[in-house]
Amino acid sequence: MRLAAVLLALAALSGPARGAATPAASSTTGVESVVAKLPQVSSGTVKVAVSPTMTLSLPDGDNKLIVENNVADRSLKLGTQYNYIFGKIRYWASYGMPVYKKAISLDAVISDDIGFGRIYNNSKFLERARTGLTRMRFFAGGAAVFLGLERTDWHLSPFVDPNLEDKGLIDAVSIEAVPSIDSNLIPEAVSPDQTRILYRRGFRGLGGKWHFDKIEGDISWNIPAFRDIDTDVFHIMMGQAMNVVPELPLRETFALGGISALKGYGYEEYRGTGVMLGGLEYGWRLPFVIETTHWQAGLTKNHFLLFGEIGRTEYEWHNLQARYFKRSVGAGLRFQGHWGDRGLHFRVYGAQALEAGRTPLWYAMMDLK
Repeated sequence: MRLAAVLLALAALSGPARGAATPAASSTTGVESVVAKLPQVSSGTVKVAVSPTMTLSLPDGDNKLIVENNVADRSLKLGTQYNYIFGKIRYWASYGMPVYKKAISLDAVISDDIGFGRIYNNSKFLERARTGLTRMRFFAGGAAVFLGLERTDWHLSPFVDPNLEDKGLIDAVSIEAVPSIDSNLIPEAVSPDQTRILYRRGFRGLGGKWHFDKIEGDISWNIPAFRDIDTDVFHIMMGQAMNVVPELPLRETFALGGISALKGYGYEEYRGTGVMLGGLEYGWRLPFVIETTHWQAGLTKNHFLLFGEIGRTEYEWHNLQARYFKRSVGAGLRFQGHWGDRGLHFRVYGAQALEAGRTPLWYAMMDLK
């Protein structure tokens, strides 16, 4: 009860989307996602919907701010992302427009990544990447399908010796499928952007330096629980790079570790040409609800969580020896409800890596949308 009251107080302090949230000073807890919607404002005879999105993740260091304008079925997004732990900042802009009614649309994205002390596999690098991406989106079989063409100008050098530079163009085509929010593949307690299947092919011949094939999937399912009021979510993430020439650029390797990929380990602590992750989270429904008329908020679906995760990222993908796998277990609380007419979602985790010398890590996430 006391924890739930603290969480509601945090929601009230965030304010109804009047400004950007300020991260807490703690380095062991954080807010993973805060989504705020501003009302529509009139611009002549056209209504413009302004939608800022803020993502704060203090344990893993990622902080995002996205502002989106929608005008007559066209959208413009401006965003920035800053990772204070790994010294990385990113800017991007995207523009989307319909091609055929609302069934097919075209998106253009430009991004700029600057890493001044970016950490890969416990070593610091200086990194710069400029990407141009064109995507066509259409809907098929209950999923959004994206066809993409991209070019990235990539530079990477060790922090201690900037003269040892690896650089070149990364040209790639991609196809991505994301189930719709009403799909059975997306449980109530799982964020829709965590469920996707992606294939990318890097190619040479037009200036690109690398050739590779990458396939990855990140999927969650609801599975039967002991009680109908409980939740049981199975999460699996797999990825593999193949047909690599001459070698896979570090930017394209898979990462493991952090709040969304093996809790209990550091953010992107491990990298490799393949990744495998499996997790099970059981939510035991708690027999109470919390309502407050002062904040017009309520927590009506509350669960005690138990979870376990196992994962690996290795270059020798075919070698499935047990010693390569990393494991973690933990517990937490999930609170779901509303704040005014918005959905309110809190999670608090404590995770322990099953490895000698590891200390527990704590996470907190909030979602308001």
